[in-house]
Amino acid sequence: MRYSEVYDALKETGLPVTYEFWENGDIPPLPYIVFTYPDNDDFIADNTNYSEIVTLQVGLYTKRRSVAVERGVENVLKQYFTPYRKTSDYVSADSLQETLYTLEVAING
Repeated sequence: MRYSEVYDALKETGLPVTYEFWENGDIPPLPYIVFTYPDNDDFIADNTNYSEIVTLQVGLYTKRRSVAVERGVENVLKQYFTPYRKTSDYVSADSLQETLYTLEVAING
């Protein structure tokens, strides 16, 4: 999968999507998705990186927990990606719900 394909797949949720952060003044109304690649675990052998494997973290931000919105995101993740881990927490400083999906993605360009 290419980096651009990750973005395109997440756009299929129908929610606003951005990489890493929204520019000042560009933050859309909730719900929205922010995704990052916080880590990698490349396949390495014979002193060579053979396959780029990155950790993809997809953050879903909502006013309050919404099973319907979460299911929409999860359906896209299941269609395009490997299994994921899910955590959810209320961020009181921002008055929003953060649901994080963490998964591994093999990148080929």
